[in-house]
Amino acid sequence: MTTPDSSVSPSDGAAQAAAVWPQTLVGAGVLLTGLALAFGAIGISSEAGYGGVGPNFLPWLVSVVLVLCGGWILWEARTGGFRELDAPTGADRAY
Repeated sequence: MTTPDSSVSPSDGAAQAAAVWPQTLVGAGVLLTGLALAFGAIGISSEAGYGGVGPNFLPWLVSVVLVLCGGWILWEARTGGFRELDAPTGADRAY
């Protein structure tokens, strides 16, 4: 028989649920930034320079990484939030 964990209070669950929307907004912002960068990279010439890497390589690389990270943040936020996030202490300052 398992017993409920007495160290987790009901307010911890409420605080975690309240943190889901800000986390979702951050994920959506990162994803949209990556998509905007990809849209801007479309107009950059792809003529290969020295070493076969053109001037549009870095913008495409950064946009792909941002889209992947934004998708991961969204997935984490929508499947329960960041589970290792410290609970708010209620202090005036974070440090």
